[in-house]
Amino acid sequence: MRFTTRLILVGAMAVLAIAISAGSASATISSFTVDPKGTLADGGTHVTVSGTITCLEGDSVTVFVGLSQVVGRLSRGASTSTSIFCTGTTQPWSVTLSAVVVLPFVPGRAALNAQAADFTDFSPPAFVNRAIVLTR
Repeated sequence: MRFTTRLILVGAMAVLAIAISAGSASATISSFTVDPKGTLADGGTHVTVSGTITCLEGDSVTVFVGLSQVVGRLSRGASTSTSIFCTGTTQPWSVTLSAVVVLPFVPGRAALNAQAADFTDFSPPAFVNRAIVLTR
């Protein structure tokens, strides 16, 4: 087989493989939300954030959450994750984040980054990046 023919054949097979894998990858996370308010506890050293997720029944999803808040020139931050076993219906999730440094979170706006990743079938993750309000 000539080099040009082989190159065309390999290219066609690659395009076909990509098309098949894209068609078979189902979006197992169909919705992922974060509530607009977080709850402060223990003098601001802990923050509870919640939301909802709808994912394919039987899948296991990990929700990663990062929270940051700048007050004046001082920055506070925290991150955590939780695992969810999907029921196939919309279900609640929540995490409690602990302040990384000795600076506690305070009531007011904070930046939240959340990601839901389905490691059961490695479907595309869902992201939420938004400002939330921290309240006591």
